[in-house]
Amino acid sequence: PQGARFLCETAICDDDMKRVLQTLFRSFNGAPILQQEEALLDVLEHFLTRHTRLPPRASHKPIELRAVETCKAYLAAYLHRNVTLTELAQLARIDRFLLVRCFTTIVGIPPHAWHMQQRLHKSFEMLSKGQSVADVAAATGFADQAHLTRAFKRVTGITPGRLRKDHLAFQSQPATSRPRITWPLPGL
Repeated sequence: PQGARFLCETAICDDDMKRVLQTLFRSFNGAPILQQEEALLDVLEHFLTRHTRLPPRASHKPIELRAVETCKAYLAAYLHRNVTLTELAQLARIDRFLLVRCFTTIVGIPPHAWHMQQRLHKSFEMLSKGQSVADVAAATGFADQAHLTRAFKRVTGITPGRLRKDHLAFQSQPATSRPRITWPLPGL
């Protein structure tokens, strides 16, 4: 499942695991890349099928699911401002502590992190269209251009100005000779 967290024992005593790991390590001594990749996949398959399990699936009440969807819609509509937890809890009509627990369990990250992801995704889209970094920062709720730059660089590894510049240069190339660029966080 997407975003699933696997649980695993701390120490593993498994002769078969030892064998597949030895095969992998031996393949690093001059074996063809294909053989190395197959050995790696054998290790991963062996480990995941024998030594991990998904945590018990939490069942959520309809009110919790509705609260999370309501909050996601609200946060997506208000990317340009900082939304408080109290505001979300009132909107969702549930306790703010319960809201954070439900949101984090259902979505995989807390509301503020989800909101930041959406703001950065919107920033990426706007920068890709050539809008200025200052305008993008204001439109996506960042205090200033420096705030956007710090958050953007922490996630993407490059500054918004660099992305904008590179993307505009990239778009000036003939369409047939360029690959498609997408937001670096798949699934958003």
